[in-house]
Amino acid sequence: MIFKKSLFSKISRKSTFCNHNIFSNIVLVIFTAFLASACSSDSNDNNVAGGVTDIGNSVATTKIEGIVTNFNGTAVPSARVVAYYDNWEQTTATDSVVVSSDSNGKFTLSVDGAASIILFAESGEECGLAYASQDSSNTLILGSRRHIESSVSGESDGYMRIVGTNMTAKVAPDGTFAFEDVPPGDISLVYIRDDKPQGHLDFRTTDDRDSIYLPPMENRKEDGSFAPPDFGDGMFGVDFNHRNNHQGPSYVNITLSFEKNDPVMNYDMTPAYDNQYVEGISGRAIILKQGQFIDLGMIDPTKGDFTLSLWTKWDGPNGFDQVLFSQRAYRNDSTAKFQWYFDGAKGKFAVMKKMPDATESIYFDSTAISTDEWTFFALVSQSGNITMYVNDKAVTAKDSEGNSASALPFTPGNATKAYPLHAGGNDIDNETWNGALDEIHVENRAQHF
Repeated sequence: MIFKKSLFSKISRKSTFCNHNIFSNIVLVIFTAFLASACSSDSNDNNVAGGVTDIGNSVATTKIEGIVTNFNGTAVPSARVVAYYDNWEQTTATDSVVVSSDSNGKFTLSVDGAASIILFAESGEECGLAYASQDSSNTLILGSRRHIESSVSGESDGYMRIVGTNMTAKVAPDGTFAFEDVPPGDISLVYIRDDKPQGHLDFRTTDDRDSIYLPPMENRKEDGSFAPPDFGDGMFGVDFNHRNNHQGPSYVNITLSFEKNDPVMNYDMTPAYDNQYVEGISGRAIILKQGQFIDLGMIDPTKGDFTLSLWTKWDGPNGFDQVLFSQRAYRNDSTAKFQWYFDGAKGKFAVMKKMPDATESIYFDSTAISTDEWTFFALVSQSGNITMYVNDKAVTAKDSEGNSASALPFTPGNATKAYPLHAGGNDIDNETWNGALDEIHVENRAQHF
């Protein structure tokens, strides 16, 4: 399951999501590249996907094992699997090793243990990229090719390349670039100028949509990497959509899929296992057990405008508070950043905000919120004001002074240190969300519904 929008417009909205995008940087210098027949297999074992021929000079000292699947998790037999000797500090792959997956989708490759390896797999029209791990099994997920656009801030020439492929794109005078036919998976975009790699942006695609519009590559660090804006330095998920076919600016978005490797934790910070799944809006949805939450990592959406959203089939009040999103260690002291939740005592949805001496909550009219059917929730912070949406409609908010409006002033708390962002629960054992969750988004912009 990936992430969509409101239930009442589910069919048309789903079509918009799958065929368009959520981060749209208006950039259009399209450089048509190819990837070994653009992800179509020609079954020639001497040809590798990035255009490098296995010249047989590898020192085979380490085994890399894994499985090839599609986005639904089904094993893909007879897929062509290539291990590239490549990384962002190179201008091209130096060697490669090719095998085919067996009848169960599994493969084994022998490679030079000292080399940096990126894996590519293809079967028919689908393909995928993944950084190779020598310590654990690798999963290569095949999907459709996609379009990628972005820009390099402050640059006017040079070119971009994608590690593990022969794909390049010229950087235009305004710093923009674009790729076609890019495989899904682990992507390392490298900026090259004067025949030398200058920097790279690493990210992972998380669904099978057809276009990705990234924010400008800027804030280059000493190690050569470009930091994703606002959300920290690590790998980040990429998601994209056009609502009502509107072409807007480009932003980074964290997405969550419950298909595998779910980041579910218990309130005492131990990993949760044997998670419960049901049919969701798209693929699987998850039902958290009491005392569990979803760990979204060390990201802080409150540095500026943000949008938090999800789909839920809510089972209604249960006598306790129920958390949608939370960033805090304890709710009512200086460690609190914010929390969006259902207040079990008042029977209303609320969001915590900072006050001079404590935290208090803004409450939302909850009379129109239904249970036992899929509903779209969103919380949008824009220019210091907060709004809650249910199925695309803003709900009335009221603060402690009795002020009432669809948008009210909101200031996050001053946390004493960085805390992870949680969804569906927090560090209290009885505040887990009561219902199924699907399509979770965290965006560093204010969406308009």
